[in-house]
Amino acid sequence: MIKDLIQQAFILKNKGHYKYAIESFYKALEVDNSSVELLLEIAECYYNLKEEERALSYIEQILEKNPSHIESLELLKRIFIEKNAIYEAEKTSKNIYLISNNINDLAEVLRLLNKQKKYEEVVNSENIYNEIILYEKAYANLFLNNLQEAEELINKAIESNNYNKNLL
Repeated sequence: MIKDLIQQAFILKNKGHYKYAIESFYKALEVDNSSVELLLEIAECYYNLKEEERALSYIEQILEKNPSHIESLELLKRIFIEKNAIYEAEKTSKNIYLISNNINDLAEVLRLLNKQKKYEEVVNSENIYNEIILYEKAYANLFLNNLQEAEELINKAIESNNYNKNLL
């Protein structure tokens, strides 16, 4: 029964019928009230309905049960970014990076630091590199007037990935 409810909910969600999907997820949640994944699906539906406060309440429930639930932290970060709460998004990104230790999550932290003009923090961050991190560090160096360092980092980024040549 729960499998059918979840399947129905995903079909409705994929078609953009978020209110009806929420109802199906609620019914599934009555059967399995400990599922953080069902809570996340409900939060995402509310987020898609532009009801951020309700989405946040479900994210809070998830994080109470599992503070390192990356998918809910990612949704929380998106909400913060949309509300232009960049400092909160940065803190959430740092939490995600501490959990995942993924280089792309570090790049997101640096992007959010640059957005807040925390250039020193970007320049002094970990020496782990991919082309996105190189770009973010070059950007910070540019604003700190470290033009030679910025140019060196841009050149490294270009060398490491031809796809980004146009972007850089």
